[in-house]
Amino acid sequence: MLNLAATKGLFAYHPKCKKIGLTHLSFADDLLIFCKGNVDSVAGVLSVLYQFYQISGLKLNSSKCDIFYYGISYSVLQDLKIILGFKMGCLPVRYLGIPLVTYKLSLKDCEPLLDKIRQILHHWSARNLSYAGKTGQNRLCGICALPDHPKNGFPLIQDDTAAQVNAVRNFLRPPQ
Repeated sequence: MLNLAATKGLFAYHPKCKKIGLTHLSFADDLLIFCKGNVDSVAGVLSVLYQFYQISGLKLNSSKCDIFYYGISYSVLQDLKIILGFKMGCLPVRYLGIPLVTYKLSLKDCEPLLDKIRQILHHWSARNLSYAGKTGQNRLCGICALPDHPKNGFPLIQDDTAAQVNAVRNFLRPPQ
């Protein structure tokens, strides 16, 4: 719906997105919408979202939405805040604690997510796995810790293999 609306001129593309025709990106249940930073374009996007609501019954929750801006005058920004009712967001945008950036992520960038995973694994293993269960899991999950496991698609593993191996071993270690 957003692509069609932008093509028909209901709202203007963000200047950096016009060449490739990008109006939005979606991540699971999150949606990033890109448009020109003026009142007319934002009103056009809101009309598309309202049409979506009428068709699907899914309504935008303004209290969970942020607006990100750059190069907009203060007066236009204030008008947009009034029209939208969104909070002001800050860059970089984070998804699951990881910044959405154009450069290669480092281990430091991924630490918040890794910490959450470690916490979840610790609580889950302490509650749900017996010694025998951990031994069985060791056979199934041991491949994750192998040094020759394909790592090209996983920057988290590439940067610090020893830390990842230790995380798997700690998860699978029998209770003391």
